[in-house]
Amino acid sequence: MKENRTDAGNTTRDGEWPWHEADHIKGTALTKEVPVTPENPEHYEYPFPDLHNAKLYRRYKKLASAIPDVLFCGRLGEYRYLDMDEAMGRAFILAEKIMNNRLNPTAK
Repeated sequence: MKENRTDAGNTTRDGEWPWHEADHIKGTALTKEVPVTPENPEHYEYPFPDLHNAKLYRRYKKLASAIPDVLFCGRLGEYRYLDMDEAMGRAFILAEKIMNNRLNPTAK
């Protein structure tokens, strides 16, 4: 079982691995995934959900809104961690909106 925590806390994923039998583990193993580089714990691999990054995203979004026809999508585009299925789903929704606007430009 994996529990994804993409909106709060200092881990992005907790895992429970029942019936694990390795030489040094008997029973259930619990794991926590943190979005940092092991060599530099201050460097997050994904934008970490904190006040600093929320402010930074709002700043980027404001700057980007001044550029016509620019779209952002995905983990880096939305400046937050997304599970891959969620990132793909959001990309499909955005692509559908783009295609609908091209086929029917007055439907914005």
